[in-house]
Amino acid sequence: MGVSSFRKHFRDITGSTFADYELACRFRQAASELMEGTMVIKELAEKYGFYDVSHFIRLFKKKYGVAPLRFVHNSKKINNTEEGNDDGYNDHS
Repeated sequence: MGVSSFRKHFRDITGSTFADYELACRFRQAASELMEGTMVIKELAEKYGFYDVSHFIRLFKKKYGVAPLRFVHNSKKINNTEEGNDDGYNDHS
């Protein structure tokens, strides 16, 4: 299969270009690791092929609507609320 045939077939099946799909996969993995809190943004940007941190942050904002650190903060807030712990503390003694 040629490159142009692959591109057309891929887009017909997924509804997106291969480049967009690949970028979405990298962001999904980076966002997951960001939530784990084991790496700083610069390390994640480099790990997933964004050697310019500001470019990573700009594209992250475009995809998720918020900067990476705000994404983590908002996600933790949502998780606390879902667990019935909307005050941000784990101890209710």
